[in-house]
Amino acid sequence: MGDCQFRHDSAAGLWICTQCGWVYPRNSAKPPRRNCPNAPDLTPVYEEASHKLGVTLVDVKHYGQAIVTWSKAGWPTRSQEEVERIFRQHCKPCENNIDGRCKLCRCCVNTKRIALRNKIKMATEHCPREDKPW
Repeated sequence: MGDCQFRHDSAAGLWICTQCGWVYPRNSAKPPRRNCPNAPDLTPVYEEASHKLGVTLVDVKHYGQAIVTWSKAGWPTRSQEEVERIFRQHCKPCENNIDGRCKLCRCCVNTKRIALRNKIKMATEHCPREDKPW
């Protein structure tokens, strides 16, 4: 389900969805955000995009949750030495590491210094395996 697509009726001061006809009665500068019952199903579009990009919406959700946790904690990072040790001892030899991406959580795991590109660098994150080696 997608969002309503609004047009503004400036004479009446209303926002009207062009797909379902729902009316937002308040005169505001921006239209509201609302799930539209008549919006086209975007699942095929999402599936095609995820196939092309090599990531799914679930991958994006997991990454987003990691970023939120990390930001709420104040953006703590591990030292570069610790990142390299974790990668060398745990991630690199792991059977779930496929070309620098963890097969379990689909996050990037490497020795890069930029935390947004490396789950190991985020001090709030841990290995998704049950035994949690780091």
